Amino acid sequence: MSIAAERVIVIEPRSGAVLFAKNPTVSRPIASIQKLLTALLVVERGSLNERIEVLPEDLPADAQCLPVTAGLRPGDTYSRQSLLSAMLIGSANDAASALARDHSGKVQAFVDAMNVRAKELGMNRSRFCNPGGLPHDGQFSTAEDVAVLARTIDDIPDLRAIVATRACNLIHGDGSSVRLNNTNRLLRTMPACDGMKTGFTRASGNCLVASGSFRQMRRVIIALNSTMDQIWSDASQLLTFSLGIPDSTSGASLVSD
Repeated sequence: MSIAAERVIVIEPRSGAVLFAKNPTVSRPIASIQKLLTALLVVERGSLNERIEVLPEDLPADAQCLPVTAGLRPGDTYSRQSLLSAMLIGSANDAASALARDHSGKVQAFVDAMNVRAKELGMNRSRFCNPGGLPHDGQFSTAEDVAVLARTIDDIPDLRAIVATRACNLIHGDGSSVRLNNTNRLLRTMPACDGMKTGFTRASGNCLVASGSFRQMRRVIIALNSTMDQIWSDASQLLTFSLGIPDSTSGASLVSD
């Protein structure tokens, strides 16, 4: 088995047992993977059916946010559930910003809350500077810390349902809609896969947290700093071998180099 990702960990989520690791404590950016932490804070606050109004400040003007937005419009209202779906399925940065501001009043206050919650979870080699994972100096995490976060997400039914969704429609205030396809293509190509989140910046490379089940086994894999061509192969191999799915390469095993 050949894995291009520079930082990898495979876990059994219920126990947290590590089945495979490659540079698990190396700290580097994780891009939109950190939207999982944003989602956790929102869900823990509750009231997902409550509607919130989009403000002009929720819409990042920075060109690096484009085209990864849901096209939110000032004055329109959306349920927190809808914005969570836009953020986790379509990786929409405007949805992440709106949810952060709604949660804490200001995005910076939300970032402070992210870092506090990360420490509470035991993510001791992580620091976050925005809710969506856009490039920022001094922002980083590790495969090991992401595994801690992923275990937490995997135990929350509302989030498990969203990250397993292949596509959703976001309805704007004027009745128009935008279809958001899940950025995790394994949901469409690997029946065992049921989540979780993709990420990409130049600093992070291609990243993926992927969850899946087969028979009585469940696994979560974290693959960070891979390439556009290899990330899907990395993740599918890791899930296939760790779940013991038949017809995988004979004799393959999860043993770190």
